[in-house]
Amino acid sequence: MAGTTSSRLRRGLAAVVLGGAIAVGAGMVLGSQHAAAQGIPTKTCTGPGPGGAAQPGQQDFCIVSIFGALAQGDQFTVAPSAPENAVVSGCVGTTVTSPFAYSTSALISNNACTWTVTTGPAVGNNVLGVETLSIPHGTKAGTSVTQNAIQCPVFPPIVGKPTCGPAAPMGVSGPGSCVGAAALPVVGGCAPALPIPSATPKPSPSPTPSGGGSGGGGGGGGVGGVTSTPAPTPTGAVQAAATKTPFTGGPEHPFPVAATLLTGAGLLLAVLAGVGPALLRRRLRR
Repeated sequence: MAGTTSSRLRRGLAAVVLGGAIAVGAGMVLGSQHAAAQGIPTKTCTGPGPGGAAQPGQQDFCIVSIFGALAQGDQFTVAPSAPENAVVSGCVGTTVTSPFAYSTSALISNNACTWTVTTGPAVGNNVLGVETLSIPHGTKAGTSVTQNAIQCPVFPPIVGKPTCGPAAPMGVSGPGSCVGAAALPVVGGCAPALPIPSATPKPSPSPTPSGGGSGGGGGGGGVGGVTSTPAPTPTGAVQAAATKTPFTGGPEHPFPVAATLLTGAGLLLAVLAGVGPALLRRRLRR
């Protein structure tokens, strides 16, 4: 009877340790996801120019998406950072039925689009809606279209109030991510400008004689030494008028190393608590 009670206590202790480790690990996973924001925002743009390039004085149409999880009440705001003086002229939500059913509403305010998830949840690469961006007249060809995003996820979901993170660059791709030129494949944006060679550098001055004169008595005069002035660094050094390429990465999601270690430790303790006494009893019986 005493052996049965001891065995039950050991099993109970193992279950408590395992459950605690899993609970701590799950909490740290959720916390790390929240600290790293809700997901990775991106948008794909198409303009009216050749091949879908954006054009000065024209509108650029962009599909805005978020890779991650959506919950009802989440909010996402995007605003243009380039070209300078670009104007958000349109903002539309969406309704999706497959593979997850969710919908969003859209609002324009302070030259930015804000989408709110009205029904959800959803997981994956979720389309939020369509943004229309007016490219200013006089925008130079080769200017990348870039934007910043602010994510306001509801966390935890039962609170129902979004908590906003900082504004961060978002990935912009598609042919409309470059004004008046072909966009880079996959990553989007314009290719950086090639370095512009400087003017022909000034020639180095000729060596300048210094010192010398004929020497005194004896066998005749000595010849003076010759020194040269170092060549100056060429003026007008090479300058690269590089156009910024868009930020293609997203907020990092830190891997919960501590959570993984705690969960593994809990599993190990559970195995030792359950298997160790059994092995000991077998040895004593022998």
